[in-house]
Order: sequence, then C-alpha cells, then structure tokens
Amino acid sequence: MYDSLNLSFAIPIGWNVNEWFATATAWLDCTDELNAKGYLTNKFGPEAGKMRVGYNPDTRRGYVRGSLQSFYYRHNSGAFPFADVLKACEALTIALGLPAHMLQVHTLETGLTVPSPTAPTPFLNSISRARFSRKPFEAIPTPKGCSRPLGYYAPFVEYRIKVYDKGGLSTKAGKPRPIGGHGFRFEICYEKARKLTSALRSDGPVTLALLMESTSYNQLLSHIWKAWQKLGFETSLSDFSRYNIALTSKEADLMSAYATNPKHSQEKAKLGIIGAKTLERELASITRLRKKLCNESPAHPYEALLLHEIEKIRPLAKIGGTFTLTYDGETSALHSHLELQEIKELTQ
Repeated sequence: MYDSLNLSFAIPIGWNVNEWFATATAWLDCTDELNAKGYLTNKFGPEAGKMRVGYNPDTRRGYVRGSLQSFYYRHNSGAFPFADVLKACEALTIALGLPAHMLQVHTLETGLTVPSPTAPTPFLNSISRARFSRKPFEAIPTPKGCSRPLGYYAPFVEYRIKVYDKGGLSTKAGKPRPIGGHGFRFEICYEKARKLTSALRSDGPVTLALLMESTSYNQLLSHIWKAWQKLGFETSLSDFSRYNIALTSKEADLMSAYATNPKHSQEKAKLGIIGAKTLERELASITRLRKKLCNESPAHPYEALLLHEIEKIRPLAKIGGTFTLTYDGETSALHSHLELQEIKELTQ
C-alpha cells in the first residue's frame, strides 16, 4: 500500500560518520565525490528497485528516495500487505544503518493496485469526466505510441489523487503487469508533510517508525476508501427512472433540459427568460436532485474489487473463527467471509 516516499535524516553530533559509512550497505561502493549541491550520493537495493541516498557532510543532513514496494519486491504491480511493509522498512533501516525514528517522512504515495477482468478503459473514460471534491481530473501525459491517456489525476495544494491503467503503463515501462494482466491503480499522493501528519492525526513529524505501526497503515488505507467515495461520476437522466426517484413534472422538465444541455438554466437567464432568483432556485434544485441520484445509484462495479483488496491487505489478527479489524482506533469483529455491505459498513 506504501509506494514512493521521500525521507530525510539528520546525523547527531558525536556520531561516528566514518564508521557509519563503512558499515551501512547503502553506501557500498560510494565515492567521495560531492555533487553540485554538496551531497555524497549513492544508489542501493535490487536493480529493479533501487533507492537513492544522499548526505551533506557540512549540514550533517541527508535524504532517501524511492519506491519502498519496488525495493522489497523488485516491482510494484501487486498488493503490499502490512507484514511485508514491516519487512521492507526493517530492510531499509538496516541498509541505511539508521533507526526508523530518525527517518522523517516528507512525501508518500499510498495506493492499491486492483486487478480487473478486462482492461479498465471504460472506467478511465468515466474518470476523465468525473470530479474529486468538485475538481475535474486532468490527463496524465499520454505515453508515446498510445492513442489515449492511460491515467488521470486531480491536483490539490498538498496532495494528488491519481487513477491509472496499471497494466497499460507497466507494459509501456517494461515492468510486470498486475495479476491477470489487467488492473487499475488508485492512489493518494501526499506531497506535503503537513497533509500526511493530519491524515495520521500525529502530534509531531511523521517518521518511518510511525508508518510501521498497524494503526497508521489502517488509517492511510481507510483514507484511500474515503477518497474513492468522493469520486463524483457523471450520471444521466435515465437513472432517475431506473432507480424510482420520484420527480414532479416541473423537476422532470428541469432535469430533462439539464441532461440535454447542462448550461440550459444559465442560458435562459442570459436571454432574460428567467430572473436571477429563479436561476438560483433551478441550480439549487439541479444540485439537490443530482446528489439524490448519486445517493440512490448502486455502487460502481469496481467498488467491490477495491474493497476486496482492502480486506486482503488490512492488518488482521485471528481470534477463533473471526478476525479483529482495527479501524480509526476502534476494534470490530470481521468474519473471514464478508458480504460487500458488511465491509462498507465497517469502513464508513
């Protein structure tokens, strides 16, 4: 569930730096040459999942960057359950020769790769017209040789929401595809430490040690589910009749006009056909009815797949014939075979 991260560290006064360089495998084969910014730099880890490390001797500060999942698996095409996250973090601290509490987290990608039975092209087409917290999605630059975007993102000041064709992008990059060959990835990219601190309800800076706690993993996993729920997919007027949403004749006329032309009410106001107050009422009615439609409409077909991935990797401890599920600090009983509605109720 964790992927790319950006860590920093500060070497305390009195620390034997020469001994650290000699024993930490992250610095194996590193030269004494400083880059333009005054850093010693190196790469370490498996060929397909190398991490980058840098250290400035003058400031005694350094950084670590890369994909934690690729560092551990040599790819990031599948699930990354908590047990393996712990092993990856431990391997990282051993290679660096630094304790986890000294590694401060500045940026972090969290996400789920969700296998799908077919290529998620129709889903991505719906994402291209969807919104997240009222912000429209923007296309990720289309790879060379592709006739369409393979992903979309919604940018905010401190984070981004990304949705993309994991199978398609992996093929283009020559990397392993998801299980079954097809799948999409849904990500929250925390680009500012403050947003990550807020997500984890931390009183201080977020460290790698904090990410190694099961409660932190659960909290960030729950934020992925909450973000999914904020996706605003387009709906059509036909859905009103499908889901037995009762409309007055006036509401039906209004929504019929809106379905044909979303700017119908504004254009009437510009022509002087309706006044400002009537325009305000019509727009409020449209918003209310669209919200009602979203609430009444069934779950997106991929929602069950996403929830299955959440159930599969969430930290669980077996007790008798059930499992205990920790969510936002509360413990609930979770049977090994959950119905979709039961999972939804536990994650709300």
